[in-house]
Amino acid sequence: MTSVRLHPVAALATIVLLAPGAAAAQGQQPLEVTLAEAIRRSLDVQPAMVQARGAARNAGAGERSAWGAFLPTVSTSASASRSNTSSFRTGTTDTLPPLYSYSGGLSASLVLFDGFSRFANLRSSAATQDAAVAGLVNQRYQTTLATQQAFFAALADEELVRVAEAQVQRARQQLQISVNKFQAGAATRSDTLTSTVDLGTAQLNLLQAQASLATAQAALGRQIGVDQRVRALPDTTFPPLPDTTALRPAALQAAPLVNAAEAQARAAGAQVWSARSQYWPSWSCRAWRPRGLRCCLTTAPPRGSMCSRRC
Repeated sequence: MTSVRLHPVAALATIVLLAPGAAAAQGQQPLEVTLAEAIRRSLDVQPAMVQARGAARNAGAGERSAWGAFLPTVSTSASASRSNTSSFRTGTTDTLPPLYSYSGGLSASLVLFDGFSRFANLRSSAATQDAAVAGLVNQRYQTTLATQQAFFAALADEELVRVAEAQVQRARQQLQISVNKFQAGAATRSDTLTSTVDLGTAQLNLLQAQASLATAQAALGRQIGVDQRVRALPDTTFPPLPDTTALRPAALQAAPLVNAAEAQARAAGAQVWSARSQYWPSWSCRAWRPRGLRCCLTTAPPRGSMCSRRC
């Protein structure tokens, strides 16, 4: 009997210890965001958006590098030396101080003609940047769509929870009516049992709806980069429906995927011309100080070069 009596005491102690944590978990209010704020947050934190922005920046740097190929290459050099050998002034025994010597140089080289390779690389880099920008726009649309889906899923699950709560309230009222009728002799025991089963089913549906709501709110929080549940605040106005008659022509003309594919095709065509430029001769010159100039003409494969030098 002693061990039997200890079980209720242990259960009561467990409930007392766990009650504050459960109350704190239930009392934590989820973060509330609107649709516009959710989209703004997701565009800032989604890894795919960060990657797309990085690709666009890399493409822009590649185009600037292609423009830089038209500039001359400038190099400088400098040297200094000190003589530690002792020397004497002529006709005397006086020691001369250490001698220092300095030298410097400046040279510049410029490719005057390379078979139009730089122009082809410039067109290729410009087309690559257009493709990267189109990919960024496409990823922005994809992220916006995913955020909207998560937002409206959370809204729908919240409404389903309200519906389930109304069903539970209705089932309780129906059970009370059945019990009152049974006590008055106007109903049978099976009616009360049926109402009890309906109440249990309604409570089970409520639990399932609450679980779905928690999952949807957690998914919305993950989408916008928040480590907690997020409640979707309904907007007063909804966006208008698109014009379905002009949807297909607009998609073919301004769709980011179409623009990216066209830009990639242009970049591939420019790379073909860049590969063909190696069959053209190239001409480059190099100048340096003190006075010097050297120009070289390199022929197509098999490679050979002819250089002229004037000092």
